[in-house]
Amino acid sequence: MSVPAVMADLKRAFPSREVTADVVALYERLLSDVDADDLRAAADDLMRTRDRFPTVHELREAVVERRLALPTEQEALAQVLARVRWGAIAVERDARGIETTGLPITVHPLAAEAVALVGGYHALRTTETPSILRAQFLRAYGDLRAARVSSTVRSTLQ
Repeated sequence: MSVPAVMADLKRAFPSREVTADVVALYERLLSDVDADDLRAAADDLMRTRDRFPTVHELREAVVERRLALPTEQEALAQVLARVRWGAIAVERDARGIETTGLPITVHPLAAEAVALVGGYHALRTTETPSILRAQFLRAYGDLRAARVSSTVRSTLQ
């Protein structure tokens, strides 16, 4: 689907925004390097989640976020907390009482980087203030995620 078709859908989704032929031409020029299917999917996401007409930058960011498939802050925290719980009970017993070691919980590399920034898994397991450390993790991961998306937008879609 072409940029003008995506623009027509956006105009229908956000009827209060006046979209002139000049605006369509500008978006078409600035988004011409973006894969049409990626642009369509990103525009669909934005139409479902936003209440205003997206800028060119927001469309490009949405395309990159879909490509990178990074976990949200809450998904990353859930991965990390599952890993912390796994580390605390790495040796388990099966139904017959035989000790078994489960496989480690997979944590996205960007989430693991945020864990390192807040002191590592040991700090998460042993902290006396878990809510503060979790908030610090969410902030660190959110900043790392935004930086990754931003740098990818600049490097791959220019």
